[in-house]
Amino acid sequence: METCKQFVECILQPYREQQVKKMGLEEDSKLIWLLDCWSVHISKEFVTWVKVTHPQILLIFVPTNCTSVFQPADVILQRPFKHSFRQQFDSYMTKNIEKQIGEKELKDVKLDTKMTTLKPHLCSWLLQAWGYVNKPKMISRGWEMCGLDRAFNQVFQTSAMDEHMKKSLFKDETSEAEPDSKEN
Repeated sequence: METCKQFVECILQPYREQQVKKMGLEEDSKLIWLLDCWSVHISKEFVTWVKVTHPQILLIFVPTNCTSVFQPADVILQRPFKHSFRQQFDSYMTKNIEKQIGEKELKDVKLDTKMTTLKPHLCSWLLQAWGYVNKPKMISRGWEMCGLDRAFNQVFQTSAMDEHMKKSLFKDETSEAEPDSKEN
């Protein structure tokens, strides 16, 4: 809980403020935070804290077991990122094999996959893989594939925020227990 609160206070809220200023938006402009349904994220304590202390941050939850469909990073970035990283590794290993074949007989080729051997290359491979996927068009495409691109449509966004602000945070538990009492 504390880590999530610190993230909001130290990273998310300052980022929102920076973007509001950069884009010349009104100070109370909203930020949509797309979250997985982790227990701390969906807890009444955390959701209430965000709504009360940072009303300009709107929480949108990816339904459980739907990250592969509704989480833009999973839809468009994860696979290409992992694939690019794997290509870096494969290229490294191929060069080692080619070098050994040139120096020795084919039967003596050995692949050294110990972490002590690979560790010095990992950051470079990760950086190259990130460079491969860190493209605004690719990220926008992920939002589009998830159907979340409407969040960037001003008319849709304004309408959705207005509607969101009218609803209470949690269902009234008494009205669930007595559904017929209001009709009679």
